[in-house]
Amino acid sequence: GLSILVFLIQKRSAQNPNPHAFVRSVIAGMMIKMFAVVIAVLIYVLSAGDAYDKKAVFISLLIYLVYLGAEASAISKEIRKKNV
Repeated sequence: GLSILVFLIQKRSAQNPNPHAFVRSVIAGMMIKMFAVVIAVLIYVLSAGDAYDKKAVFISLLIYLVYLGAEASAISKEIRKKNV
């Protein structure tokens, strides 16, 4: 859900004539998602105590990177469509 919200914000800012607005929205979107993942991992680690699974944490971070790449690819395709 968070990725969809960030994607919509970036898509809207891509239509702004100021290119800096788009760059700011991309950076803000990455920060929002990164903080959400960090908070989720902290909640997991604190609630699980010593029994937390390190593999699960690293897999979550890998999934974050995959979503980040997919979002960047999709938004760049949207920008290319707009400029053509």
